[in-house]
Amino acid sequence: MNSTNNHIKITADLLKKYYGGALSEKEKNAIEKMALEDPFLKDAMDGYESDPGSFESFYNKRIKTKIYNSNLLLTIGTILTLGLVSILIVKYESGQSEVNQNFISANTPDSIITKEVEVYNVEIDTLILADNAELILPHEIAEAHTEIEKNIDYSKTETEIPILIKEEFKLEEDYVIEPEEYNLEVQELVPATYLFDLFVVDYCRIERDKNEIIYTKYEFTGTAAEYESETHEQNAELLEQQVNVSYWEYLSKGMESFANGNYKSALNRFQIILEQYPDDFNGLFYGGLCYYNLGSFNKSLNNFDQILSTNLNAFKEEAAWYKTKCLVKLGRKNEAIVILNEIIAGGGFYIQDAMAAKKKLQ
Repeated sequence: MNSTNNHIKITADLLKKYYGGALSEKEKNAIEKMALEDPFLKDAMDGYESDPGSFESFYNKRIKTKIYNSNLLLTIGTILTLGLVSILIVKYESGQSEVNQNFISANTPDSIITKEVEVYNVEIDTLILADNAELILPHEIAEAHTEIEKNIDYSKTETEIPILIKEEFKLEEDYVIEPEEYNLEVQELVPATYLFDLFVVDYCRIERDKNEIIYTKYEFTGTAAEYESETHEQNAELLEQQVNVSYWEYLSKGMESFANGNYKSALNRFQIILEQYPDDFNGLFYGGLCYYNLGSFNKSLNNFDQILSTNLNAFKEEAAWYKTKCLVKLGRKNEAIVILNEIIAGGGFYIQDAMAAKKKLQ
């Protein structure tokens, strides 16, 4: 290892002189300063002091994979930052949940590191991603809505006076799926915007009783040294706490997960949104797509039905189209044909797809 201050290369012979008192005070101070700045070097020196023979194998093995610059800027914190997208899955002994590493939330000066993780309930944990050919991909949603929006001018929605949407909790059994006709004509518009190129209802311009999401935040916490190996990492402590974040911040992370194809993570967030805002269009629509991609077609159908039961024009055409796909997956072809006829009669974006799908079903 080199230091631009003193040009010192740490070797076993140098440490032997250090512990044998053969170095000048200036040289000793320089080595000690380097050890204070570099936890790895300090561990190596401690190991040498207790077992001189261990230094060469310990230090030389690690030096091949870690490059230290003159001021030791490549610290454990930097390495973790560069490894931001790594994933950690933790199974609880009860088998009731799965923890998925999401992002690193803090790296404090005293080397205490916290990693926020996401806990999946059993329902999400047991879902299985569909084959690639069966997935409804984010770019498909984005491209379709770009065409749909040509006939629906959301820019004309009022911005000065917020729209009031009354949200009431409904039990799941209230959503009995029955064949019914859907009016796909333009109805009451809602303010809209985009996140990660995906259309979303802009609840910043819609009046609600509250504007935050309360969720349980899970974090692994420990010192930098605890993350040097998998064995140490398993000893890190998992903490949990109730936190409040803005709806928009929480939705954005869910939309980012969806845009990146991480449907379990996205669904986990959309579920939490719907627990607190049962009629949330963003949670319903994108949660429905997540359910579809994870093979839960009845759940997906429930979400799309709830969208179609309102008089607000948000995701109407998409919900009707994807509902037919759910019905086909569930073997309810006659019900799918009824809705396909409605789509064809409405003359919207999906008319050609609906005609092709109807032909296959007949």
